[in-house]
Order: sequence, then C-alpha cells, then structure tokens
Amino acid sequence: MKYTEGISDKGKLENMKHAHVFMRFPGGRAKAVTFSFDDGVVQDAWLVQKLQKYHLKGTFNINAGLCTYDPVDCERLDASFFPDKSIQRRLTRRELCRVFDGSGMEIAAHGYTHAQLNKIDPAAAMWEVCRDRAELEALTGAPVRGFAYPQGAGDDRSAELLCRCGFLYGRLAQSSHSFDVPKNPYLFQPTCHFLEKSAPDLARDFLERNVTAGVWQRDTEPMLLYLWGHGYEMRGEGDFAQTEALLQRLSGHEDVWYPTNLELFSYMRAFDALVYGIDRTFAQNMSCMPVWVYANGKITKIDPGAVVSL
Repeated sequence: MKYTEGISDKGKLENMKHAHVFMRFPGGRAKAVTFSFDDGVVQDAWLVQKLQKYHLKGTFNINAGLCTYDPVDCERLDASFFPDKSIQRRLTRRELCRVFDGSGMEIAAHGYTHAQLNKIDPAAAMWEVCRDRAELEALTGAPVRGFAYPQGAGDDRSAELLCRCGFLYGRLAQSSHSFDVPKNPYLFQPTCHFLEKSAPDLARDFLERNVTAGVWQRDTEPMLLYLWGHGYEMRGEGDFAQTEALLQRLSGHEDVWYPTNLELFSYMRAFDALVYGIDRTFAQNMSCMPVWVYANGKITKIDPGAVVSL
C-alpha cells in the first residue's frame, strides 16, 4: 500500500505504457497500395499512362541485357525459345527513357538476361544482378535499389546476394493473397496478380477493412496491397478494361498511401531503424525521413533526428 500511496487511479493509468509500437505509413495512414510489373515490354507505356492518370505509383523491373537500341522483330525469333514471342516485344533503351523519364515510377532490376539466380553459380548470379543494376543506373541516372526475381525464383543465397549488392528488397512471384507487410524484404510474396479473378474482390476487401485501434488485435498491423504481373499479359480489350477499372477503384482514397516499391521499403527500413528507450516510453528517429507510429492509443509523427514521447 505504501508503494501506491498518493497516486490516483488516473495517475496510475497515465503511467501505464505498452511496449508494442505499430508502423503507420506517411500521414499516419494504415494502408498502402503498390504495383510491380516485370520485363519492360511495350504495354508498360500504357500502364505508366494509366497509373499517372489515377495518381498511383508502380515499379517496373527491367532486364537491361534484353533491351536493345532498336526494336527486335519478334516474329523472327526462334519459337521454341520464345513461345509467346508475338506479345513480348520489349521496350528499347530509347523507349525506356521516353516512357519513364519524369513519370514518378521506379525502375528496378530483374536480372541482366532474366536468368534464374537459384539455378546458376554464385559468380554468374553476381554478374546478372550487378551488371543489370549498373546499366540501368547508367540509363536512368538514378540509383537502382529494387529487384524482382526472374521467374519468381529466389532463395536464401539469392537474398544474401541482393543484400550484399546494396538492394533494399527482392520480390518473388507467388501470390500470398494477404495484406501482411513483408517480414523479410528480400524474399517476400506479392498479394496477387493484377489480372487474376480474385483481384477485384481483394481490392474491395482491402479498402473496406478497418485497421483496429488496439493493442492485442492482429488487425492493428498496417496493411499492404501489392499487385504484380506483366504488361504483355493484357491480351485483349477486356484485360485492358479490367486493369483500368482496378486502378480506378484503388485510387483516390485518403487513408491509403501510394508509393513505389522503393519508397515503400525505404520507409519500412526507416521504421525498423527507430531507437527506443528501454521502457519504450520514447523513440528516436535516426533516419533522414519522418516516420509515423501508432502506440498507446495515438498516432505520433517522429521527425528525422527527433526524440518523441510515446
């Protein structure tokens, strides 16, 4: 009794702090939507235009070794090597610059020649990753920090390679059909393919679901809708119409953040770098960008270098 003497019930409650701190996206938002498209094909120009129209952002994963300076006559390619050759005309390097310059989209690596990293030796894998990055950086004049595994084939060795080579993330191609934020940025699954039948239902569920303002509930975690695919998979008017309808449905929601993949994982890294007092009553932001958190029933913004009470 002596220990609590003089402390009111209100004071006791004010002194109770919970250790769990949940990430919130910029502006205190609890949801984020991002897109990822592979191979750098001519249909990407349409995707960029539509993403811009609806104020969305995406990442385009390019094989620099398969991007020529002049268009390739796909009909002359060996059909056994490119069985779907008629719909896979890739953007040339000049077209890449024209389509993506000033678009707000991210250019990421996809392996220099689209080789599966888990099926080649470590030296070849290093060459695939680093040469692709170097040529894309020379082409765009910007750092390339993202990677999508060719054929979606990533493993622990590939993930370690990406980390050593300065990448922030590595995306697989097997859909999770969940809205969980990736735990391992170097081996994560997207939510779903943008053309699969369940995509509209998942988008509706994502937009309608509420993030709980609590401590113990699972739904207190932030939510991510990550859509991926290939532009050449849009093969008819119906596919283009379905894609545009999905983009329109997802756009313009004030409670949703719309980053590129690089912006998403850069932000997640900044959140992970927060430094807490041992009793979790304050946090310091050691990154160069502001970070928002949900802790003890409130959303708090932590500016770069700031120490903020939770």
